[in-house]
Amino acid sequence: MNMEEIVTLSVKHNVSDLHLCNAWPARWRRQGRMEIAPFTAPDVDRLLLDWLNDAQQYQWRTHGQLDFAVSLDGTRRLRASAFTHQQGTSLALRLLPERCPDLAEIQTPPIVPALLASENGTDSGHWRHWQREIHHAGGDGGIP
Repeated sequence: MNMEEIVTLSVKHNVSDLHLCNAWPARWRRQGRMEIAPFTAPDVDRLLLDWLNDAQQYQWRTHGQLDFAVSLDGTRRLRASAFTHQQGTSLALRLLPERCPDLAEIQTPPIVPALLASENGTDSGHWRHWQREIHHAGGDGGIP
């Protein structure tokens, strides 16, 4: 299987993370539990050669670890952490959602959109104003 097929299968099975290593069977995290994945892991070193630009390749060779993002098919994005260890090279991948949830979906307090829209954010000159707004909104500004 190529990576696009692996990611498609992972999304179908509600997987949040993929763990690939040249020395061990592929694993994935599904519903919070690590499981052996039903596919053979691709060669991690080959993936890194294909995915990394020259600057990233240099950092990878120099430091033996690298955090980066990759986009497959121009749609599915992955957050990646590559690292070396005694058994070889490993790659941990987090499957990112296709879209960011809006503020209502994640139930942010009413003050958050106003803070985000503020030109000056919460700088010291405006903080007293926001403290009053939070108090009048009936909360401490935290997420419930």
